[in-house]
Amino acid sequence: MTATSTTETTATTQGLQTGHIGLNVTDLDRSTRFYRDVFEFTPLDESREEGRRFAFLSDDSRDAS
Repeated sequence: MTATSTTETTATTQGLQTGHIGLNVTDLDRSTRFYRDVFEFTPLDESREEGRRFAFLSDDSRDAS
């Protein structure tokens, strides 16, 4: 493994954006509230099917079209 300095890392990641991420959580309702309240994410959709619950949240910073 090669060590990378902070300067090199910053230089190579400029202009990159995260499209989406997935997080496994133990309490979906609590986690959704957290991201809504703290980061002002907007809930877009969710599934309440037992054993397959998930939520889609957005920060509305990019045009979805």
